[in-house]
Amino acid sequence: MITARPDFQALKARHAAFLAEYRGQGWDAADAAMAECRRLDAETGIELDVLYDMYRERIDEYRENSPPADWDGVFVATTK
Repeated sequence: MITARPDFQALKARHAAFLAEYRGQGWDAADAAMAECRRLDAETGIELDVLYDMYRERIDEYRENSPPADWDGVFVATTK
């Protein structure tokens, strides 16, 4: 089972750290954590590139247009 593999557990832990930085608006730390997630993802073969590409776009947007200080980490789409 993949969830028992050490490489998956490492990715799971790093992904949780990434999400914490993202939700806390720590864009630089989120970038670093996401880079590590991408490396670990390549090792596991899970293929989360599309997910991390989406977060990359969101972080880039938030760097330009910061969410409010009380932001709860939820992305609100403004277009379809």
